[in-house]
Amino acid sequence: MNAPCDSAKKKRKQFSLQEKVDLLRELDSGKKQIDLCRERGIAPSTVATIWKDREKILKLHRESQFAPTRKRLRLGNFQDVDQAVLTWFKDARLQNIPVSGPMLQEKACEFADALEVTGFDASADWLFRFRHRNGITWQVVSAKLQPLRASLPVTWYATEAAIGYI
Repeated sequence: MNAPCDSAKKKRKQFSLQEKVDLLRELDSGKKQIDLCRERGIAPSTVATIWKDREKILKLHRESQFAPTRKRLRLGNFQDVDQAVLTWFKDARLQNIPVSGPMLQEKACEFADALEVTGFDASADWLFRFRHRNGITWQVVSAKLQPLRASLPVTWYATEAAIGYI
C-alpha cells in the first residue's frame, strides 16, 4: 500500500496589480527570479508568468485602467460599449451632471445600438460589474458647481431634459 502524501499544498495566492508591478521593478533592478520566489514563498512559474506578461501589466498600470488593488484584470465582453459609456460618464461628471444607474443603462443600450453590437444587455448585473471595473461610486454632485450647468451645449441639455434625466 502507498502511504498518503504528507506534502502540504501551498495556498493559491493572487497578486494585485500593484504587487505585480513591484515584483517587476525588483526583477528590473537585477534581482534573480529564484531569490524572489524564496523571499515571497511563490512558485517560479508564477514569477515567470508575471515576467512574460510584463508589457500588459505595466501598460494597465500606466494607463490606470484598473485600480492598483485589483487582482483580476478582466475586461468586459463588450469593450466598445463599455469605453463609450465610460467616456460619456466622465464627460457628464465634468459638466457636473448627476448620473444614475438607470441613466447609465439607457446610455449603454443607446451606444450598443449605435455600434451595432448584438447580444448586449444593460442589466443590473452589467451595471454592477461596469461600476466595479471602472471604480465608479455614486456621489452627490456639489450644489456649489450648479452654475456650470448653464454652459452645457443647448442641444445635449434639451435632449436629456426631454428624456427626463435632467
